[in-house]
Amino acid sequence: MPVGATIYELAYGGGDDLVHLAGRGHRVVGVDYSASAEAAVRARLADDHPTVELRRVDLGDTRQTLALAAAELSVPGTAHIYSAGIVQALTMEARQTLPTLAELLLRRGGEWVASFPTVPAPGLSVDDPTTWHLTVSQFRQLLASAPALEIRSVEVDIETDRRIATVGVARKGT
Repeated sequence: MPVGATIYELAYGGGDDLVHLAGRGHRVVGVDYSASAEAAVRARLADDHPTVELRRVDLGDTRQTLALAAAELSVPGTAHIYSAGIVQALTMEARQTLPTLAELLLRRGGEWVASFPTVPAPGLSVDDPTTWHLTVSQFRQLLASAPALEIRSVEVDIETDRRIATVGVARKGT
């Protein structure tokens, strides 16, 4: 990633990836809705990673998501969005905010890397988002709402039981 890039980690949870990314010297913005996740990660980071900002945002709330994007529009450098295992865990309605967020943040250049299981977990339950999945075709349909975005790469790890897809998305023409 280029110097001066900002990395946005959506739904950072326990913060393992966030801490790893922060250790590389980039500005990192962690986005999560959970107050307990935020408190735990703040304690983990302490004063060791001054380039990390944590934002409590409900990604399913259009106003909150647009407010995040608006606050970040004037930030210099490219934007790199990282979302691991969150897209499929959002309701169909909540997923609709992600392409809009990506479209706005990626005006500065950069890429959105999304990974998600393409096969449901054993014991699939409509009440348990950790068992949900999303096919690559469904992800493509989701991106249709953001005409400025295009899929640049797709890899599916067939060695994992849930067949994890990793998809690279960027703005067209960049």
